[in-house]
Amino acid sequence: MHVTETFVTMPDGARLFTRIVEPTAAAPARPTLLIPNGIVYLDDFAPLAATHRLVSYDLRNRGASDAWPSASGVLSDVEDLERLREALGLGRCATLGHSYVGVIVALHAMRHPGGVDRVVMIGAPPPDAAATYPPELAYADGVLPAAFARLGGLHQARGTMEPEAFFRATWDVLRPIYVADPANAAKVRWDRAELANEREFLTYWMATVQSSLQALRLGPDDYAALTAPVLVVHGRKDRSAPLGGARDWAARLPSARLLEVPEAAHGPWFEDASVLPAIAAFLGEGRAA
Repeated sequence: MHVTETFVTMPDGARLFTRIVEPTAAAPARPTLLIPNGIVYLDDFAPLAATHRLVSYDLRNRGASDAWPSASGVLSDVEDLERLREALGLGRCATLGHSYVGVIVALHAMRHPGGVDRVVMIGAPPPDAAATYPPELAYADGVLPAAFARLGGLHQARGTMEPEAFFRATWDVLRPIYVADPANAAKVRWDRAELANEREFLTYWMATVQSSLQALRLGPDDYAALTAPVLVVHGRKDRSAPLGGARDWAARLPSARLLEVPEAAHGPWFEDASVLPAIAAFLGEGRAA
């Protein structure tokens, strides 16, 4: 595959590291697939590059993009997505967001519907951060408590470890959270421990991103503004984002469909071979860019 890398500068001067993967084979023209914060997924999503140009970039304060402490969480990220789309001259795009980035792509499509062909949300948190769900819609087992206990012990040893080694060890504890089958934990390769922004992201998450998600107040007009087709993909054993949130997104968005993956957690494509073909089929319904 042909890969190019560049920095795209936002109006306020922040530079976003961007990686572009061209389609691997001649195919009917499809909309470009924009994957915010998705550089860690590009190898996993390689099958999508057979028919789509993949454009991924690190959010500000993530990966190789600029640190920008004055950013306002997901609302900054929504506008960065639109500015980057315009700067690259991409026209109408499909967008894909995993985890909290699923909220970013949904908000972007609400605010900038003319630039969006279709949307994929994978493992997104609920549209209402204060929502609570019954046990059948909020999976819980012993994995999270065990991980938190191990993290507590690891933090006690933090002063004896180099920052990169500590971060890698932290991710070794976290990986099992994101899969239903522990045998799949090694497939979770999201740490990028060599990058300072990733090692420091928890601070920005706690101070800014989490509160920006909690402050969202979406109403009927917001949901109605997202007119593009949406595919909501969610593992039924997702410990990080409750299944009830996925059902809420699918019920409230006018053109959404829900793909529940029974034996999967927060990274459903790791655990069910049907997930990527389903996403590819959904994207293939889009119009040519």
